[in-house]
Amino acid sequence: MEDFWNTKRGKAIVKLSIWIVFILIVLSFIKNYDNDKIKDNNEEVKQHDVLSNNTLLKELLNSNYEYEYNITVGENKYSFKGNKIGDINTGYKESNTGIIKYEIEQDVVYQIVMDQRLEINDFYNELNKEYLDLSFINELLENEPSEVYTIDDVEFIISSEDKHITKIEINSDEYSYNLEFFNIEVY
Repeated sequence: MEDFWNTKRGKAIVKLSIWIVFILIVLSFIKNYDNDKIKDNNEEVKQHDVLSNNTLLKELLNSNYEYEYNITVGENKYSFKGNKIGDINTGYKESNTGIIKYEIEQDVVYQIVMDQRLEINDFYNELNKEYLDLSFINELLENEPSEVYTIDDVEFIISSEDKHITKIEINSDEYSYNLEFFNIEVY
């Protein structure tokens, strides 16, 4: 038997056995490293989910974006399409009374008519202005870790994608607000 280990075949088997053990050790290290990496990524995703809503709402407040708001109050429907650049919000409001071009600057709403800005006071009519104010929504939902909230029989659903809020839905028995955000650029 001792002669077998001294032959070429015996030495080859010993070398092969050592290589197999070495490869198995390396593979176990790689597997453990990948598991740790996956675990860290899962923890990051969970932290992102917990932090995301307020953080992402604050980020949206400090962003330029395009939006489309579709609102139903009772039988009345409203549609807002526009963009927010810096502190100026411009767009079109469509309702059963017609379409107007508007600009909102420092909480003052202007109707744009042939390049003239005319201040209007009844812009929101029966709408809840606060539900169109992201600062209000951010304060209302502060420290809420989930994506669905119910406050005073009003349901708030926040959807995010690619680290940006893309949709906020506000629903009750009397109304629904569907706020969608596109082309978000943080400044």
